[in-house]
Amino acid sequence: MTEYVLRFILGRRRGQQAAALDAAGAGLGSFGLAAFAATFYALVATSVMGAFTAAILIWAVVSVSAWWLRRKLRITSHTMRDKR
Repeated sequence: MTEYVLRFILGRRRGQQAAALDAAGAGLGSFGLAAFAATFYALVATSVMGAFTAAILIWAVVSVSAWWLRRKLRITSHTMRDKR
């Protein structure tokens, strides 16, 4: 294979990995957004400022927890695959 073909294949794979990472982040972010919406909807009747504050905190906790859980499960799956 020529150098051009090798660069093209490696660049294409790197692009696919970047797109997959972006898609995973968007998926995890949607959980946080749904938690934000549910919290705000439940609390807005009592206090708008309180609802925003609680919704932002819930969004942060859910998003970070989802990212952490994905990371832990990913590492576990790699570890188990290496042991085989």
